[in-house]
Amino acid sequence: MLAFAVLIIAFGLLGLLSLFFRWNFIATIRARGRIALGIMLLFTATRHFTHPLELVAIMPEFIPLALPLVYLSGVLEISGAVGLQIPKLQRWAGMALTLFFVAVFPANINAAVIHIQPPGGLPSSPAYLWLRLLFQPVFIWWALWSSKR
Repeated sequence: MLAFAVLIIAFGLLGLLSLFFRWNFIATIRARGRIALGIMLLFTATRHFTHPLELVAIMPEFIPLALPLVYLSGVLEISGAVGLQIPKLQRWAGMALTLFFVAVFPANINAAVIHIQPPGGLPSSPAYLWLRLLFQPVFIWWALWSSKR
């Protein structure tokens, strides 16, 4: 849920900036949505490189090469964040991020099922771990919505 908080705070701050400045890159609500999602993805990607073993711990045991996949998913998050900001790549980035969010969902389910604490988070209840799952569809929607022209 920390990622969602980063997304909403970034979106809100960009909205405030748009009230005070006439910057074209934040002129529309979708532009602010793309930038906010990019900020969230950069924020979450850092964990893949600074604390990768925490993310390996939430991956289902049947997934091979867990550590390289954690690094790859960090690279994919950064690539998606950048792609959202490039007009010719926005739509592709939104679709790729949708697939990405679907692909990482089993790790979040696994964390909830076997009660693994979220990476970098405070100790939390099983209810919190299940509640986190509800944000994945929000991220999927946000990626598709913000990448439309």
